[in-house]
Amino acid sequence: MKKKRLKVIASFLVAASIIAANFAMGFAEEENEDPFANYVPPTAEEQIAELIAAGATQEQIETAQKKLSDDRFDEFIVIDKARRVYWNDLPRIYHCVEQTQSASCVPACGQGVLDYINGSGQPITEQYLINNIDGWVNGYGTPVSNLRPWLNNYQSVNTYVFRDRYTAKDTMAGHLNAAIVGYQVPAVVGLDPSVSGWYYDTESSGHAIVIYGVQNDLFRFKVADPYSGQSDEVPTYYTVNVNVLHDAMSTPNTGGYLY
Repeated sequence: MKKKRLKVIASFLVAASIIAANFAMGFAEEENEDPFANYVPPTAEEQIAELIAAGATQEQIETAQKKLSDDRFDEFIVIDKARRVYWNDLPRIYHCVEQTQSASCVPACGQGVLDYINGSGQPITEQYLINNIDGWVNGYGTPVSNLRPWLNNYQSVNTYVFRDRYTAKDTMAGHLNAAIVGYQVPAVVGLDPSVSGWYYDTESSGHAIVIYGVQNDLFRFKVADPYSGQSDEVPTYYTVNVNVLHDAMSTPNTGGYLY
C-alpha cells in the first residue's frame, strides 16, 4: 500500500487542493482511509476447501495441509559440516517482472512466478491480474493472499498456500527455504518495507516481493523487487536478512507469504 498525504488549503477568496503523493511500493494506503483495514487472512480450512472445490488431487490437498502446519520442512535444511555458508538458488534464473503501476506489485509478482513455472509468454500477465484479481482497489492494489488461487489454478508444479503475519520467524524461514530447495519454486512475501533495516526507506505500508534464493543457514534471502520499475533508486535484485524480512512481513495486517 502506498501512503498519500492530502492537505486542503481554503481561503475566503479561493479554495484549492494540493496533493503531495509519496508513491511508494505495493498496494496503497491512504492515511486514515485504508481499504484493507478490516482485512482478514484466509484460514487453513478455507484454503483447503478452496482447493477441494477447484478439483485438487489428494496429493495436492495433503501437501497443502502439511504446508499449513508449523512443520519447518527440516528435511530441506542442510547445514554444512564445515560450517560453510553458501547460496541455494532456484534451478533456473528468475526474471523479475517490474510493476507498471505504483500499486501493482502483487500482479507483477504473480506474473513473475507464473512466467518462471510455465515459461514467458504464459497468458496471466500483470495487467490481466489487475483486471481480474479479487479485492483489487484502483490506486491501492490487493493483499498478496488474493494471488493464491491464480497461482494454483494456472500451474500444477506447486500447491501454494498462504501463511499470515503471525507465523514465527523460524517457521517462515523454513517455509521459504522449502519453496526454493524443496519445491524449487519462487515464494511471494507481502510486507512493509518501511521497517528498520530494509534495503531502502519509504513511507509505504505495504508491498510484495519475490524470494528466489536462500543461504543454507537460512539467514539471508535473495529478493526480486518489482518496484524497481517505479524507482531508479530501488534495485531489482538484492538480499535481506531473516530478522528484517520477518519484521517487514509481520508488520502490516495484510502481511504474510505464499510458498
